[in-house]
Amino acid sequence: MWYIRTPFLLILQAVAIAAAFATFTFWPPASGRMLLVSLDGSSRSEVAKIALAGGAALLRAGALPGSMVITGNRADIVTWRHGHAILILAASGVTCGSDLRGE
Repeated sequence: MWYIRTPFLLILQAVAIAAAFATFTFWPPASGRMLLVSLDGSSRSEVAKIALAGGAALLRAGALPGSMVITGNRADIVTWRHGHAILILAASGVTCGSDLRGE
């Protein structure tokens, strides 16, 4: 009966590899370009205030409501986001809707 489990294990491995690549794609860098996304309904200006308080520079508005593309240090931003549900993602074409290399 081992031949019945083989396709299941192959599918499970493929899913695990796809999940790992998705995680690495969205994992924010320690410093550099990041996308801040408000999960608690905070406005884009509130997200910008938190980013600026963390020493980040604002690049542009994000593709999602309440999101902002910034450049800065992730650890500094994390210390200022307490009390707000803000997701920090890597700024890429997938998360921002366009390729950022040209900016």
